[in-house]
Amino acid sequence: MTTTITPSRRAHRGDRIRISHHRGKKTERLTLRVLWRSGAGIIGIATSGEIYDTAWEEAKGDTPGQRGQHHFRPQERHWRCYADGLYRYQHGIMHALMGGDQRLPQIAELQLLCRQVNVEIQPADKISLAELIAIQENVDRLYGAIANGSSPELLEAAEQLTCCVLVRDHQAVNGFQLCVVKARLHAVDRRFLERLQNILGWQPQYLARFAVAQQGCRQAKELLKRTVHCLQSVRDTLHYDQRRERPRSIDALKELLADIKRWGLIKPFVAWSEHMVNDLSELITRMQHPYNSNDERIIKEKLHILIQASQFKLLQGPLENTIWLLSRSLEFASVLPNQTLERHLGWLRREAGPINDSQWQQPMVKPFLAQIAKANEALRHDDRKSMLEKLKEASRLM
Repeated sequence: MTTTITPSRRAHRGDRIRISHHRGKKTERLTLRVLWRSGAGIIGIATSGEIYDTAWEEAKGDTPGQRGQHHFRPQERHWRCYADGLYRYQHGIMHALMGGDQRLPQIAELQLLCRQVNVEIQPADKISLAELIAIQENVDRLYGAIANGSSPELLEAAEQLTCCVLVRDHQAVNGFQLCVVKARLHAVDRRFLERLQNILGWQPQYLARFAVAQQGCRQAKELLKRTVHCLQSVRDTLHYDQRRERPRSIDALKELLADIKRWGLIKPFVAWSEHMVNDLSELITRMQHPYNSNDERIIKEKLHILIQASQFKLLQGPLENTIWLLSRSLEFASVLPNQTLERHLGWLRREAGPINDSQWQQPMVKPFLAQIAKANEALRHDDRKSMLEKLKEASRLM
């Protein structure tokens, strides 16, 4: 069967596109299925279930005026890979949005300080040396705040500030040099404004992507809950003598099977979906033929195994929420008491503990609980980075 490849500029949801992805020094040629497309760009899924989205091109131009004419569009030749799938994709978007929200007031405050310094610089005959020294300290403070910046705007602003010298050899500079400093501070002010406009330019695009990721996580949770409920209903109503109920149960399982197949394209649901599809297909085939009480017992046992596997998978959403809270506290220094993390870990232990994985092809509950125990131990030693890694390992087991 030939796969039709659509040019990425004309691709819509469900189409397949061919991309080049740079992984280190290697370049990979991949085929993606388009999950979503809008003005914010393409979100695609690889055959392995990894999520790819288009990276954002930097503002083009050698001058601030040229960069100001730039419109933020996804540059479809550069892609980012989210190897762990949907939940980590949502985390990445949330981190970017929180970083933007954190930088906006910081840059606005620096811009206000820059303008205040510029206003305070008076002609040489109207300002004292002590006042110039105080102003120079504010200039140095501005430089220290942006010296390690990576964006072109902040780098240019830092370069301008290195030339803003008000006091040399414990003496005030002359009036001409003060005028030069005021002009440079005005240029710094414009670079701060440009940086603010750039952040405000990409934030709406990230919000659109966040809405897609959030909807996906919500639909995944609903599918898992519906899977558990459907399988429980079939198990409870199943009886080899009640032939009228059998077609309804088979239809319900077929509908569920189709939904699970669709989610099998996206990590972290690939392995779960593969096992569910194989086992449900076998169950449907068995239920379509006459069976006795012994067959019914086997079917119910299999349904119970699938119910517990889905209940275990349902714990991944709350676990990923804990991972997000912990990573946010580490990156953005947000307040997250140890008691909150202890409650989250305790809840995960209580929910996963009763699940019996002895008949699974690959038992996962005991390794999962072992990672939760290691995370709890890291929390007791106040090692949150190690705790975060243990929780990520626990999530990969699911």
